[in-house]
Amino acid sequence: VSGLKKTEDDKGIILRFYEVEGKKTTATLASNLPLASCIGTNLLEERERNDLSLIEEKVQIEVLPFEIKTLLLLP
Repeated sequence: VSGLKKTEDDKGIILRFYEVEGKKTTATLASNLPLASCIGTNLLEERERNDLSLIEEKVQIEVLPFEIKTLLLLP
């Protein structure tokens, strides 16, 4: 994880992380906070894709070698 912050409008949380071993992998992110949705964004925090599948406060996301991922987490 390289960054965690509130969104500019205080309506959610931005999570930024990256893959460090140079391997394609699947990351599982879990939260103990109640989440309504998880949305992939670009580095400017603009929405890139629809909601990612969120099951029991967990989301699985494919990460390419050395790829940076930014997620918008909404309560």
